[in-house]
Amino acid sequence: MIFSSSRFLLRLLFLLLSGVLPMGLSAQIAVQAPVFAARETSVYRQTIGKKVTTNRNELVLVSEGGKTWLELNERGESTESFSKIDTRTLQPFYTQTTTTTPDSQVRRTTEVLSSKIKGTGNQFLVSDISALSFTMRGYPFATSPLADLIFIGSTGPGAGTFSLQIKVLADETLTVPAGSYLCHHVELTIGGILGALFGSSNLWFSATSPYMLVRSEGLSAGPGSPKRVIELQSYSTAK
Repeated sequence: MIFSSSRFLLRLLFLLLSGVLPMGLSAQIAVQAPVFAARETSVYRQTIGKKVTTNRNELVLVSEGGKTWLELNERGESTESFSKIDTRTLQPFYTQTTTTTPDSQVRRTTEVLSSKIKGTGNQFLVSDISALSFTMRGYPFATSPLADLIFIGSTGPGAGTFSLQIKVLADETLTVPAGSYLCHHVELTIGGILGALFGSSNLWFSATSPYMLVRSEGLSAGPGSPKRVIELQSYSTAK
């Protein structure tokens, strides 16, 4: 589940980027994955206008058949998501999301079958847009103050008409319902005309391992929609 900004905005960008970013030019900032506990539980409070809801995340470290991966279950008011995540890259290789509304229930599955994107540079690789805030937990905040987001599956001969950038701002101490944390402040911005329409989103990640998302601010939907604020309500681990 995206906590950093509206799901509407990022899915729109993904559709726009498909067909305009040349895969052959991609490079990747190396992820510095933190050490995760065997089980991690995070509860977030989401506020949109006067409406307050709760999102609950359960992260489990799984070892089976000589392989190890992370399983992330995210539950919100109308959306549930299950992801299998590579422990080295923090990239989901399988995601199933179910969205329930008063008149429908839709389930979408994303599976990365292969990826040949390699290299280093100022580009940060994202395999599933819905897990961006989780993958960012491995972002090298101290050494990469600016990066372009590159989405697996974006293909085409275009020259990158649209862009989405990560900008690391100053460290700040935030107080949220779960407590006070020294955080890396990250700004997510869109280039071009879309940037003027949607503005930027802001995320704060704890400055010490395991670098969990502490707070995010961004539009709840399209231009003119109320702001969405998500704050960490509680965090716990178990062996």
